[in-house]
Amino acid sequence: MNLLQILKKIGVVFLFLSLLPLDNQARAPRNETEENAPKPAPKEAPADTEGCSGKTYSVPQIVKNSVPAVVTIQASSPKEVLNPYGDPLFDFFFGPTRMHPSVRRSSGSGFIVDPRGYVVTCAHVVEGAQTIRVTLDNEVSFKAVPVLVDPSLDLAVLKLETPKNVNLPYLPLANVDPLVGDSVVAIGNAFSLGQTVTHGIVSAIYRVFDARVLFQTDAPINPGNSGGPILNDRGEVIGVANAIASRSGASHGVGFFIPSIAIRHVLGRATDAKPAIQIPLKVQTLDSSVLETLATKGISTRGGCIVEAVLDDSLPLSSGDILLSVAGKPVWSKEMFDFFCRLVDVGQRYAVTIIHSKDWSAEHPKIHSVYIKATPEKTLQDITKNTLKIEGKTLLSGMVVAELTPELAAYLGIKDRTELKNEATGVVVLESSANTDLFQKKDIILEINGQGINSLSDFQKAAQSINEKSRTLSFKIRRGNALLSQSFRF
Repeated sequence: MNLLQILKKIGVVFLFLSLLPLDNQARAPRNETEENAPKPAPKEAPADTEGCSGKTYSVPQIVKNSVPAVVTIQASSPKEVLNPYGDPLFDFFFGPTRMHPSVRRSSGSGFIVDPRGYVVTCAHVVEGAQTIRVTLDNEVSFKAVPVLVDPSLDLAVLKLETPKNVNLPYLPLANVDPLVGDSVVAIGNAFSLGQTVTHGIVSAIYRVFDARVLFQTDAPINPGNSGGPILNDRGEVIGVANAIASRSGASHGVGFFIPSIAIRHVLGRATDAKPAIQIPLKVQTLDSSVLETLATKGISTRGGCIVEAVLDDSLPLSSGDILLSVAGKPVWSKEMFDFFCRLVDVGQRYAVTIIHSKDWSAEHPKIHSVYIKATPEKTLQDITKNTLKIEGKTLLSGMVVAELTPELAAYLGIKDRTELKNEATGVVVLESSANTDLFQKKDIILEINGQGINSLSDFQKAAQSINEKSRTLSFKIRRGNALLSQSFRF
């Protein structure tokens, strides 16, 4: 056998060996066995609306599950449009024919939270509306009626008027507050373009903005989003889109939502026909000097409130007491105190932790717990004793006002009458006149045409003097914390 034949036989042998299968251990990459090898991707989560049982979903899955329960809300109410010059006096003195009927329309978002047809949205979307229309993502539309509108929390609960046996999708509410940094998805009718999805994180919790307690997010929230859901990565509602901090009116990454703890409370009140509670104390936020003093006495707290007035004489509290928590929640400001009080149900006993003013001189002041039983909230009409409705041909015809009593002053947040810095005590507007928008509900009218208003009779006389023979109208009012004056000549 020559050398060439030998080499050919060796080549055949090597070719045969190269075709034999390798054992399992040889085939596996280094450090990877059948036990730790990559598993197949999990199947997409079912598109239900019953909550996520602790599972976390991708943004597309959350959107797919949630969008069917997110709604667009159209609210409308009749109004009268002023003349082209925009001057209510021109309309009044030159004839009512220049006033013509129109319809004020507003739109926003909302979401279904119960298969019985309950919808949650913001109070400012539907407040004062006579007709409310709710449209689902599939273009099916229903009429809705307000069950509860709570301006203090800016939340409203609507009930859809649906045929029987209609299966409605709905969204679950989260049971716990989100953490700063948690992922969120916002869905709403931004700029009335239709359902729009944005994504971000929770930027802050329990932040005071616009005198209310809200959570903050960088998920873009735009006009039309109000009332839409803010969802966590389990597809649960953690809040209601509510406001933005913006100089242009568009989103700059600083949006705010009402937390789900408030949604649960308002929904419970709506479905069980429960009233809001009466906040028993009037408080103010502690300043930094008091907090520093507390720290030197061994009490370290981020904030607190000082009691200015006790509205329930049965409570063992007094002005000057320092309040640290309500119903187990720390209160760092007046806004947080009011917020947590509003989340208590009527009839419930809740604790407030305080430092009595008499203990201030102690080296180590004692912290006490006082239990308060929640009572129903008094409305503006409940505490007004004498009222007056202006009749006849006058610019203020139809306006309803009431005397400013100490109880009413406390309800409106006025420390005392001397705070008005005016000899007149004023009257409070309960209902404004359809003839003019110069005066608003809860305005305190102090003066009209140079005449101080100290009683209802003073106001009636001043209101009747505004007629075709007069040529000027001047007034001084208190609106919120502002003292306003205006004058007109015609």
